[in-house]
Amino acid sequence: MRDTMSRTEARRRPRTPRHPQEDTGGSEDAEASKPGGENKPPVRGSRLAHSGARPKTATRGGRPGERQKPRSQDHGQRRDFMRKDGDKPGHGRRVDEGADLRRQQSSKTTAKARNRGKGDHEKAARGKGGLGSSTTTEADASEKSTHSTNKTPYEVKRKAKTPPFTDQELQRFMEEEATDVLSQLVKRNEACQSLLNQDEFSDHTLLLTVRVLSCLSYIDPVSEFTYIKELNVVLSMIESSSFLSKHLTRYLVSLPVKEEEETCSLKEEGPTNTDLCLILKLLQLFLQHKPGSYFDVSGALILLERVATTGRLVVDLQQLKTSYNLVEQTQKTAKQRALEKPPPNNFRDIPIFPESRELRQITKPFLRKNIIKGRYESVEHYLDVQFRLLREDFVAPLREGVNEFLSDTSSRPQDIRIYNNVFIRSRTMGENGFVYTLNFDIRPLKRVRWEASKRLLYGSFICLTRDRFQTILCATVENRDTKALEKGLIEVRFLTDAALTKGPFVMAESAAYFEAYRHVLQGLQQMNDLNFPFKRYIVDVAPSVDPPAYLIDNEDTWYDLRLLADEIFNACWGARKVYQQESSDNSDDFDAVFDEYGPENWSGEENWVVSVTPDIKLNPDIPLATVSVPILKLETWPSAEELHLDESQKAALQTALTKEFAIIQGPPGTGKTYIGLKIIQLLLENDSWKLHSESPILVVCYTNHALDQFLEGIIAFGEDNVVRVGSRSSSEVLEPRNLSRLRRERPRLNINRDEKRALHDAEDEIQKSLVKLDIPTKVLLNVDALKNYMTHGEYKALSLLRHELMNQRNAQAEKLLNWLNVVEFEDEDNTEFSGHNQPKQEGGERIDVEDEGRRIQWERQIGDRHGRQTREQRRQRLREETFRENAAYPPQCIKRCGKYHRNLPLVELQKPDVMTDEEASGVERVWSLMIWDRWRLYRLWVRKYIQDHESQLEEHRQQYEELSKKVQDLYVQEDLAILLDANVIGMTTTGAAKCRAVLQRLCPSIVVVEEAAEVLEAHIITTLTEECQHLILIGDHQQLKPNPTVYRLAKQFNLDTSLFERMINNGMPCRSLTHQHRMRPEISNLMKKHFYRNLYDDQSVLKMDNVKGVTHNMFFIDHRHLEDEVDDDRTKSNQYEAEVLVELCKYLLHQGYERSQITILTTYTGQLFCFRRLMDKATFKGVRVCVVDNFQGEENDIILLSLVRSNEEGTIGFLRTSNRVCVALSRARMGFYCIGNGSILKKTQIWQDILATLEAEDRFGASLPLVCQNHPNKITEVTTPGDFKAKVPSGGCGGPCEYRLACGHVCTSLCHPYDPDHVDYECDKPCTQLCKRGEHPCPLRCYQECRPCQKWVQKTMFDCGHTIRVHCHEFDVITCTEPCQRTFADCDHRCPRTCGQSCPHQICPEPCEKTLSCDHPCTKSCGQSCKVYCRVKVKKILPKCGHEVLMACGERAEDFNCHTQVAKTLPRCGHRAVMHCFKDPSSVECKERCEKKLECGHQCPKSCWEPCGLSWMCSFPCEKILACGHQCPNECRMHCPREKSDDALISSSRFVALYSMFCREKCGNTLACGHVCPNKCGEPCPGPEMDRCDKRQFRNIWTKCKKIVKKKLPSCDHLVEVWCHEDVSSVACIRKCEKKLPCGHSCSNKCSEPCPGQFGYLNRPRANKRQGKQRPPSERCEVIVKKALPCGHSTKNMPCWKAESAANKSCDKPCSTALGCGHRCTGNCDSCKQGTQHKPCPKSCNRQLLCGHNCTDSCSSCCSPDCRRCREDLRQGSSQDLTAPSPCKHNFTHQHLKTKACVRPCNQKLPCKHPCIGVCGEPCPPFCNVCDTKSVRSNLPKGQFHPRDMYIYLPDCKHLCQMRSLDKTVAAVKNTLERGCFQIGSILCQKCKVPIRRCTRYNVILKVISDSVEAVRGQCLGKRRKTFGIRSGLVLRTSLGASASMSFEVGRWMRCRHGHVFLRDQDGGDDDAQEPLCPRCPHE
Repeated sequence: MRDTMSRTEARRRPRTPRHPQEDTGGSEDAEASKPGGENKPPVRGSRLAHSGARPKTATRGGRPGERQKPRSQDHGQRRDFMRKDGDKPGHGRRVDEGADLRRQQSSKTTAKARNRGKGDHEKAARGKGGLGSSTTTEADASEKSTHSTNKTPYEVKRKAKTPPFTDQELQRFMEEEATDVLSQLVKRNEACQSLLNQDEFSDHTLLLTVRVLSCLSYIDPVSEFTYIKELNVVLSMIESSSFLSKHLTRYLVSLPVKEEEETCSLKEEGPTNTDLCLILKLLQLFLQHKPGSYFDVSGALILLERVATTGRLVVDLQQLKTSYNLVEQTQKTAKQRALEKPPPNNFRDIPIFPESRELRQITKPFLRKNIIKGRYESVEHYLDVQFRLLREDFVAPLREGVNEFLSDTSSRPQDIRIYNNVFIRSRTMGENGFVYTLNFDIRPLKRVRWEASKRLLYGSFICLTRDRFQTILCATVENRDTKALEKGLIEVRFLTDAALTKGPFVMAESAAYFEAYRHVLQGLQQMNDLNFPFKRYIVDVAPSVDPPAYLIDNEDTWYDLRLLADEIFNACWGARKVYQQESSDNSDDFDAVFDEYGPENWSGEENWVVSVTPDIKLNPDIPLATVSVPILKLETWPSAEELHLDESQKAALQTALTKEFAIIQGPPGTGKTYIGLKIIQLLLENDSWKLHSESPILVVCYTNHALDQFLEGIIAFGEDNVVRVGSRSSSEVLEPRNLSRLRRERPRLNINRDEKRALHDAEDEIQKSLVKLDIPTKVLLNVDALKNYMTHGEYKALSLLRHELMNQRNAQAEKLLNWLNVVEFEDEDNTEFSGHNQPKQEGGERIDVEDEGRRIQWERQIGDRHGRQTREQRRQRLREETFRENAAYPPQCIKRCGKYHRNLPLVELQKPDVMTDEEASGVERVWSLMIWDRWRLYRLWVRKYIQDHESQLEEHRQQYEELSKKVQDLYVQEDLAILLDANVIGMTTTGAAKCRAVLQRLCPSIVVVEEAAEVLEAHIITTLTEECQHLILIGDHQQLKPNPTVYRLAKQFNLDTSLFERMINNGMPCRSLTHQHRMRPEISNLMKKHFYRNLYDDQSVLKMDNVKGVTHNMFFIDHRHLEDEVDDDRTKSNQYEAEVLVELCKYLLHQGYERSQITILTTYTGQLFCFRRLMDKATFKGVRVCVVDNFQGEENDIILLSLVRSNEEGTIGFLRTSNRVCVALSRARMGFYCIGNGSILKKTQIWQDILATLEAEDRFGASLPLVCQNHPNKITEVTTPGDFKAKVPSGGCGGPCEYRLACGHVCTSLCHPYDPDHVDYECDKPCTQLCKRGEHPCPLRCYQECRPCQKWVQKTMFDCGHTIRVHCHEFDVITCTEPCQRTFADCDHRCPRTCGQSCPHQICPEPCEKTLSCDHPCTKSCGQSCKVYCRVKVKKILPKCGHEVLMACGERAEDFNCHTQVAKTLPRCGHRAVMHCFKDPSSVECKERCEKKLECGHQCPKSCWEPCGLSWMCSFPCEKILACGHQCPNECRMHCPREKSDDALISSSRFVALYSMFCREKCGNTLACGHVCPNKCGEPCPGPEMDRCDKRQFRNIWTKCKKIVKKKLPSCDHLVEVWCHEDVSSVACIRKCEKKLPCGHSCSNKCSEPCPGQFGYLNRPRANKRQGKQRPPSERCEVIVKKALPCGHSTKNMPCWKAESAANKSCDKPCSTALGCGHRCTGNCDSCKQGTQHKPCPKSCNRQLLCGHNCTDSCSSCCSPDCRRCREDLRQGSSQDLTAPSPCKHNFTHQHLKTKACVRPCNQKLPCKHPCIGVCGEPCPPFCNVCDTKSVRSNLPKGQFHPRDMYIYLPDCKHLCQMRSLDKTVAAVKNTLERGCFQIGSILCQKCKVPIRRCTRYNVILKVISDSVEAVRGQCLGKRRKTFGIRSGLVLRTSLGASASMSFEVGRWMRCRHGHVFLRDQDGGDDDAQEPLCPRCPHE
C-alpha cells in the first residue's frame, strides 16, 4: 500500500484553488519562506521551531539577497516533479522514508511557483538548507510586498486576508459542543480558511487545530445528516488547503520513533497516543466524506505506521488503511469500468438507420470513451468506439427529443423540431430516385425566418409517424426552397421502402447531416484489421514515427530543394497575398497578376520582388542551393536562411517530408497554408513516390473556402493538373478544373452513351407518369387522356369531329367542361400574383450577411449544379408538355362548378362516391345523366386512369433502377479515370465521405489534411485507404475543435477531440510554427500571454501603421445592456452592440478605409440579422459580416467583434471555450475592437486574464477614445451609438471644417478626415459669375458648371426686319426663325425653310401627286422624274416554274429567282433533297448517311456527299474474336488487345501496367487447385511462378487462389475455412474444446488452446489471421456456479474456481427483518447472528419531542433532551417584533379559557389605514386583508381563510392562526391540566407545526407546559448523569444504551393536576381508556 500511495502522491498535480485567497496564500508564500522552494527533513527526534522564532538572514530565493522572478513570469513554466522509482518508501525505512515524503510534499507545494530554468545556485541552496531555512524574516516580507506591487499587468491582485483563529479561540472551541463548533467554523469560514492556508504551523497550534477538527467526528449520525452541508464546507476547506499533505505530514515526520522495548515499558497511553487517536479520527472523517481526495491522506498513513505501536492505535490504523485501499480501488476503477465492460454486440451488425424501437427506449446505448491518452486494445476496439460514438451523435438528439415529445406533447422538445399535420402531396423524379413533396402546418412557424433558419436544411434527417413513433418512415431533405417553405412545402427522399399513405403524419426533424454520418459509418463498418492504415500510430499510439514506405524502399532518395532557395514561389505567393489585400474583388483574378509579373519578367527586377513581398529580403551573400540532398539525412539540408524559412518552418517541412505520419501545428498567422503548399510543391517536383503508386496526392479541407484557397495556391506555382471534387466552389480559377465540368467535357464511348441515353429515356417516362398522376389532383383531364377508359359512344359524345377541331382547338375541352357544368370564374380577390402585398423594406436595400443556415446548406450540397439545373429544365419542359396534352385547362385558370358555381372542381374530385362498372355499362347517353351521376362516372374514369398509370410507373421504375446501377458504375469509372490522370485532388471532408467508394478504388498514397484539428476523427480515418503511405495533418487544436451534435458526447466521451489533438496528447512528434506574420504586436501579445507561449512576431508586422481616427489599435468596449432572445433557433442577439459597431464601422469608413478592409464578427447567428437591419447596402456594401466560426483561417485589416452575451444570470455560453476565444482574437492585422459585458465575462478564468491584460494596458473601458486626424490634440470619448452621431457625425471632431476652397468660399461641413484637399467637395453657395454678355447672374450653385444663359430677350433682325424672342446665349449667333415666303417656280409650292436659312432646293421636296402607267401612285418627290419602274409588291406567276410569288410591280418575272421549297432528285446519288426552286440539284450536297461499306465491313458513318473514311476511323464495336476466345471490347478503329507473355512480364514487375492492354474479360482457366482463376484474361494466373514477383507491384492482381475452402486440421480433424493456398499445419483451431475438467465442467477454451490448469506445458499455436484478435484463453474454470453456506443461504453467482473459497466466508446476505421501530434491518446475515441479534437501526428517529421539535437521533437510540432547535431559540432570545397591543376596554371573560381574553375585533388601524385583522387586546398582525390578501392566505393553514375571521399572530413562526380554532385547542389543554393527567407536549402551529412558546393570549397555559417540559428535561439529564457518570458536555450527546426513562419523546411523560411529572408505565399494559396514576400523589 505504501508504494501505491507514494505513486499516487507523485502523480498528483496541483489543484486550482477554490477561493480567491488560495491563489496567493499557499504556494508562493511557502516557496518564499524556503531556500529553493523545499524543506530539508529534520534530524530524528527534533521538532520544528515555533513560527515566532524567525532568523533574519533567510531570503526568498536560493541565495541571500537574491531576488526571484515574480510569480507571473513563472506561471507558464510550471513543472510537476515526480519521485523516481529508487526513492519509493519501503517497509524498513523510518526516518529516511519520512524525509523523502516530506521533500515530496514540499516539492509539490512549491511546484506552482518554481521556474524550469533555475540555475545551480537554487539547487545548491536546496541541498544546504537546514531547519532555519523554513522561516522568513521581516525584511523578506517587505521584499515580497515590493514584488507584489511590481507584478505584470495581467496578474490578479491579491485580496486582503482575514486573520486566522488564535490559540485562545481554538482552546475555547474545545469546550463547546461539536455542532456549535461546526456552526462557528462555517460562520467564520474566512478565518478558518486563513488558519488552514497559513505557511507555517507551530506544534501547539497544529495540535489544537487537529483537536478542534477531530471533534467533528463526534457528531452522531442523525445530526451529521442534518449538518451535512456545513460539514462539507469545512472538509472542502481542508481539501483545498495543504494542511493534511504538508503541515500534518511535517508534524508526523518530527515525532520520535518508539522502539519496541520503549513501547513494552509503557503501562498506559501517553498524551502523544491521544493526539494520534484524534488524527486517525480526522483522517477517517475526511476519507469518508471526500473519497475523491483520498491521496491527501496517503502520506499521513505511511508516517503513522512509524509511531503507532500500541494495540488500539494499530487496530484503528489497520482499519483506516483498509478503508483507504477500498476507496483507492473504487476511484481507480470507476473511470475504467466502461472500458472493461464488453460490447453487447458487434458494431457491424448495428443498422445505420435508427429503428422505431430504438427511438422509444429510455435507456442509453452502450458507449465507451474516446481514449485521448493511451492506446486502444485493438483495431476492433478502436472501430467499435468510434462507430458507436459517431452513431450516437446522430441518433441521440432524435431519441431524446422523441422521448421528450412522447412524455409531454404540449411542450417544445429541445433536441428535435416537431411538425404537425404533415401530408404527402406529390412525387417527382429526383437525382437519386423518387422525391416526395410534404405539406406541413405552417401556422405555428409564422415567426421563422426561413431564409436564415437552420430548419429543414439539405440532408437533414426526418422521421414521419402516424402512431406515436411505433412505426417510422425515415427520409432526408432533398431540395429546399425558401418560398415553398413559407407555404409549408418541402421535398424529401425516403430512405426505407414502405407503403406510403397520404397522412396525416407527425414529422420530427433532427439537425444532423445524415449523408456525412451515413458514409462515414458505413466506412467504419467496412474497415478491419487487414485494411486499417497506420495502426501503429492511430491505435497503438507509437511515439516514434518511421519514414514513408516509398522512402524506406529506397533510402538513398535525393530531393531537389532548389525551388525553395530560388524565391520564385515566395515572390509568387507574396504577390498573390498583396493582390488579395489591395483588390476589392475576389482573389481569383490572380492569374492576371501572375502573367504581368511572372518569372520571365523578373530578371534584373530584384527591387520589385522586395516591394511585392516585403517580408522576403534577398541576401546576395547567401548562395542559392543548386544541389540535391538525401531527403532522410537531415544534417545535409541547407540552413533555414538559405531556404528562406525560419527554423520552425524548416523543422515542419523536414517532418512532413520524412515522416509517414506528420503533424504540424500552426498558431494564427504563422502560415499553415503557406507551409502546406511548400510541402505539396516539393512532393510534386520530387516524385519518387510515383514509382510505387500512380495515384495522385489527396488534399482534404474542412471548408470549401479553405479548399479553394489551398488549390489556388497549388495552381499559382505552376501545377495545372489539379481536380477539384464538389461543385460548391466560388473560385473562377478552379471552375475549369472541377470534376463535374471535366466529366462533361470528356469524350465518351458509344456504349456508354447508349446506356446513358436509355437511362434518360426511362427517367423521362417516369417523369411523364408522375405528371399524369399529378394532373387529376389539380385540374380536370381532357377527353383524349380518358379515351382508353371510355366506351366508344361516350368518347364520341364528348369529343368533336375532325373539321370542328381544326376550327376550334379548345372546343373539345369546353365540351367536357360543359358536360360537368364547370365554368370560368373571375376571382377579383385573387391577388396572389398581383404583387400588391409585397412588403417594402424600410431604409433602402440591406447588405447580405453570411448566415449559418445558408452556409451549412452550401457546404452540404456537393453535387453537379450544372447537371442539376439541366435536369430541372428538362423536367419542367416535360411537365409543361404533359400537362398541355392531358389537362382540360391550364392550372392557373380558376374554375367553379355546382348549382351556384361556388365549388371548386377539386372538391368534386375528392368525393368518394364512384360509379360502379355495372352502372357504367348501363349508361347509353352520357348527356342524359344527372349532374351528380356525371361526376360519379367521371371519377370512375379517373380511378381507372390512375390505376393504369400507377402500373406503368412501377414498370418504368424497375427499368430505371436496373439501368441506374449500370450507369452509376460507368460514372464511377469515368471519375476514376479523370482522377487518376490528375496530380492533385482536392475535396472537403463532406465530399470525401460521400466519395469514399471512389477513394477506395483510387488508393491515394499521400493524403494532406488541412484544418485537421476541426475534423472529427472518424471522418479522417474513413478517408484513408490501406494503400496510404504518407499522412500529413496540418491544423491547430488550440483554435476551433470538432463540433459534435451532442454536447454530452463531447464532454463526457471526448468526441470533440480530433485525431490531430489525440496524437499530440499521446506524445506524437509535432512541429509548431512559431513566427506569426499577421497581427501587430499589440494584438499578438494577447496570443502570447494566454494561448501560445512560444509565438514570436515576424519583422513584417512591426512596422504597421496605426489605425486612423482611434487612439488605440486594440480596445475592449465595456457595457451593461442586456441581450435579446431569438425565438426559433435559440440563438442570441444584442441590439446595442450591433448599433455601436455599425456606427464604429461607419466612422472607420470616414477615415478613408476601404469597405473590404473591415470585417464585423459576431459569436451568435442571431446577431447577424441585427447587423443586417442596421446596415444599408449603399453605405456598407463590401463590409463582410459573419460568425467567428466561419472566419477561421481568414484575416482582415480591421476586425470589429460583438460578443453578444449580457444577461442577469451571468451566463456566457460557449464564450467560455478558449478555442473560440483564440479564433476571435486572432483575426485582425492592424486593428481589433471588441464590445461586450466585461462583468460577466470575468466570471471565467480565460476572460478574466484577458481583460486584466487589457486593463493594465489601458485598452479597456466603457468609452472608446477617438482622435481627429485634422486636429490630433482633440480626443473625443464615445460610449453609445448616439455619441457617434452627435460628436463625430463626419468622422472628425465635431467642429466646423473652415477650409478655404478654390472658389473663395469656406467649407460649411463639420470636420471630416476624408477628402482633406476638398477635391470631391461640392460648394453649395450661389454662383457669383455673370453670363457671357454680362447681363444676367448665374442661377446655379457654386460647385455646378455654368451653363449657357437661358434668359429670354428680344432681337430685331437687321436684314429682314423681323423681331424675334431668343435665349440670351443665342443672341449673337441666331438667324431669323420666321417662315420663308419664297415659292418654287415649277409647282408654286412654298419653301419649307425659315427666313434666315438659304434655299438650296432646285427640286421641290413635296410628294408627287401623279399616277404611273400601272395605276399605282408615284412614290417620288414633286421635282423628280416619274420614269422609274413601280416598287409596289404584287403577286405574279413565274413562267419558268409556274409558282406564284410576291415581287415588285416593275420587276420582270423572267429574271426572278423562285425561293419556294421543293424536293428534287440529286443526280450524283439519286437521293431526294429539299431545296429552293431556282437551285441546280447537281450543286447541292447530300445530307443522307453514306450507304457504302468500309474495308472492315461496317457502314460508313459519314454523310453521302463526304468522301468515305478509312477503317481506323470506324467507331463501331469490334466484332473480332481474340485468341483467348473472347470478343474484342474495343472499337473497330482501335487495336485489339494483344496476347500476353507471362514469363516476360512477371520477370519484370515494372511492366505490370501493360496488363491493361490485354483482354480484360474474366479468365476462365482452371487452376491447379481446381478453382477458376480470379484474374482478368490478360493477367497471369495465380501459381508458383508468381511467388518470385514483388507482391506490392501486383496490387490489383491475385497472385494466389482467392477461393475460401474448408480444410481438415491435422491436430484435431476439425474443419476450418481458409484461403485455398494456405497451409493448415500451422493454423490454430478455433472450435470449442470438447474435454472435461476435473471439476466436471466442460473446457471453455478453444481446441488449440491448453485447458485450464495446463498452462506452461504447451506452446500456444498462432491464430488464424481471418479470425481477428480473440480473447485470451481461460487459465481457470470460469463456469458460474453457486455454493451453499452454513446458514442456509447460497453464494452469489461466481466462477467455479472462486466458489470453494467463498463458501467458507461469512454470509453477507441482507437481513431485512422488520424491527420494532418499523424499519427494516440494514445488517447482513453474519452481523445479525442469523437473525438472533440485529444491528441497531441507523435511520433517523424523527419522533416528536416534548419541546415540540422532532428528534434527530438515530432510530435505535432513546430521544435525547439535547434539542438543537431549543438551544437556538435560547440564543436568539425573546425579541418581540410587534408593538405592544392597546389595552382591552370590554372587560370580557372568555367562556372556555376563563381569562380576560377578548373575542371582539381589534379597533386599531394599520399603517395602510385599513382595519386590523387581529383580536382586541392582542398584538396586531403585520398583514392587511385588503392590501395584501395573498400574504394573509399564505400565512394561514390551508382552508382557514375567511374575510371576516379574526386571527392570532404567532411571533415564533410569524404565521397566523384562526382565533376560534386556536382558542378551542388551548381550552382543551387547559381543561386537561385542571381535571386530570396531561400528556406533556407542546402546542404546535397549525401551519408549520412549530411549537408555540410566546403568545400573550395564552401565557398562563404556555408557562405551565414549558415548566413541565423543563422538569422532564431535568429528570432525563439527572438519570443520564447518574447512569453514565460523565460530564455535561457528553451527557446530551450520549444516546446509545439509554433507557426509556431517559427518553424525551412525546407520549411517555405525563403531568398530574398537582403539577407532578412522571413517566408513564409502558410495560404495565396501561389501557388508553384508563387514566394513568401519578406515583407521587396519594391514591385510594
